[in-house]
Amino acid sequence: MVRSSFSAIELTYVVPVYIENSDVKIMDDFISKCEEYDQEILGKVHFVFVDDCSPVKVEITSQKLSFTLARISDNIPWNQGGARNLGVLIAKSAKLVLTDLDHTFPVETLRLLLDQPIPKGIYNFKRLKNGKPHHPHPNTFFCSKSTFYKSLGVDEEFCGHYGYEDIYFIELQKALKTKFKTFRRHYVSVKEHKELPRESHHSLIRNTTVNEALLTKKRKFLRTKTPFRGHSRLTLNFQWQIVEEHPISRDETPYR
Repeated sequence: MVRSSFSAIELTYVVPVYIENSDVKIMDDFISKCEEYDQEILGKVHFVFVDDCSPVKVEITSQKLSFTLARISDNIPWNQGGARNLGVLIAKSAKLVLTDLDHTFPVETLRLLLDQPIPKGIYNFKRLKNGKPHHPHPNTFFCSKSTFYKSLGVDEEFCGHYGYEDIYFIELQKALKTKFKTFRRHYVSVKEHKELPRESHHSLIRNTTVNEALLTKKRKFLRTKTPFRGHSRLTLNFQWQIVEEHPISRDETPYR
């Protein structure tokens, strides 16, 4: 028989989405690249797209991807941390990849991650920028759902202003003795915002002043025996809903 379910999912691919420029097709480009993965990969990977209250309507027409599209209805600037927390909440697997729309994984990397056991630490990736090796990005990593929640997810006190929520997430995880490693033979392709045609897909101002001061305040607790005292405990601090869920139909022997 043909079943439509998420039961075969082994890896969840979490991507926050914020688009206010309909002329820049960053979402369409990302979907097109993902659709190029072979069917063996697509049958095991679940994409979670979290629309962070985009002014432009986010729609996914792909029939090849197993995906969930969620939408945050509160307009909070720079709410990537909240979007990632929501994406992990609705993930369909223990193993997670978290990244952004301007980063894409080669199929060889996804095969590696599917073959990996559930990770006990956090793995990041070297990147290829303009064809040249580039340092890992703190927003792109591979971990388990339980490890993500070890730091209570991303601290949403940073949301509303730009920057440093990812740095604090990493530093708190390290204070909690989480091990970090880098996949050195596998690269993530990156297309920075400034390389996009004409304009970026958004015009949010990248001012780090507020969050830099907030990080400085929180870092004082990271050096103590009670690192969690710096965490605000804010999580899913917004209204949201599932817009669409699309499992892949596949041939499967009925359960007995």
